[in-house]
Amino acid sequence: MTEDHSRASRDSPEAESDPCSSEVEPDLRSTGAESNLRSSEVEFDPDSTDSPSDEPTPPDADSSDAIPNGLASDALVPVSRTERVPSPILRTLLEDCSEGRALDVATGLGRNAIALAEAGLRVDALDVSRAQLERARERAVSRSVSIEWILADVDSYVFLEETYDVVTIGFFDARDRLPGILSALSPGGLLFYEHYLESADGNGPGDRYRFASNELLAACANLTVLYYAEYRVDGEPRVTLVAYKPSDESTRAVANSES
Repeated sequence: MTEDHSRASRDSPEAESDPCSSEVEPDLRSTGAESNLRSSEVEFDPDSTDSPSDEPTPPDADSSDAIPNGLASDALVPVSRTERVPSPILRTLLEDCSEGRALDVATGLGRNAIALAEAGLRVDALDVSRAQLERARERAVSRSVSIEWILADVDSYVFLEETYDVVTIGFFDARDRLPGILSALSPGGLLFYEHYLESADGNGPGDRYRFASNELLAACANLTVLYYAEYRVDGEPRVTLVAYKPSDESTRAVANSES
């Protein structure tokens, strides 16, 4: 399946306690001009009872449920190339999240946003494509979760400072907006980011929208990194980062220890 995403959020040849639930369909809040430049077109079954999914589950895809040696490992991550459910790392993180606010950047069909809402978080999900958000909303309604859908372009959206306890970005080149996105994290807030890496020769068709080795790590130098891995899925290089924004107390503690 081919996906169209000019910022290469999915430019692979084959590449998504107090539960938040509501019987009212969430509204689509328009805050930017509609465009399909950074939308991906993937098929899904809205009637499926499986985990949140951007694509139908192939019969041989069992490896996507494997957790890569916990969050302290930089081993290869055994996940299926077709991203149907949230990353196993994100699912593990959400086991300890049952309240607070979350933002899913470039949500697409809402794979991560739905998982965040099912974990009990109050979720805002942002995307530039009205069609994508409508389909994501249908999926959320079918799973009885409430999400605030925001129609806006990541490139021009004004992120609210220190608002979110969790921010997720999946397969989208947000490097130019990372300062604004990171400012939206509350002190102690968690960032989960997964994306593609450049090809080995740096001349791949989508490399301009992919991270170089260690580029994402350097871009998040002001965060405390819990997990970072560069790995391959079916031969394609990827990167995953989990980090949190230090609180004022922890920042002062570090400063005092170094003084």
